[in-house]
Amino acid sequence: MGAGEHLLGLGHRRTGVALAGAGILPDPELVHRGGPTVPRRSSRSTTAWPPAPCRRRPEAGRHVPRDLSIVGFDALEPSRSSLPRLTTVRPPLEEMGRLAVQLLAAVPEGRRTDAMRVELATELLPGESTAPPA
Repeated sequence: MGAGEHLLGLGHRRTGVALAGAGILPDPELVHRGGPTVPRRSSRSTTAWPPAPCRRRPEAGRHVPRDLSIVGFDALEPSRSSLPRLTTVRPPLEEMGRLAVQLLAAVPEGRRTDAMRVELATELLPGESTAPPA
C-alpha cells in the first residue's frame, strides 16, 4: 500500500498527493519538500513540522495527527524517532543501487542510451502522524 492509498483508506480527501484512481488531485498548499531531517518535538503542536499549512499559520494550533496527517518519504532515522513517529515511505535503496550499477555497466563508454522508465515498489511504514480526519 502506498501513501495515497493509506490516506484515502483513513478517509482523507484533501491531500498533497494524487489519488488518481479516486479522482483526487493534490492540493499544492499541502505539499512541502523539505530537507532530510525531521524536528523532534512533541505531538502537541505542529509548529515543529514543515508542511505549508503549519508554517503559514502556526497560530492555528493544529495537532498531528488529530487535525493534520503527515507522510514523509525516505524513512531516514530521524523520521523513525520523531514525536509523533512519522508515517513514511521507504524506497528500495539497495535495489535502486543494484539497478543503477547494472545499467551503468551495460552502457558502453561514451555512448548515449535511450531514456528508460523503471518503477520499483516502495514500502509504507505507518507511524503516529496519520489518522482519520476529524
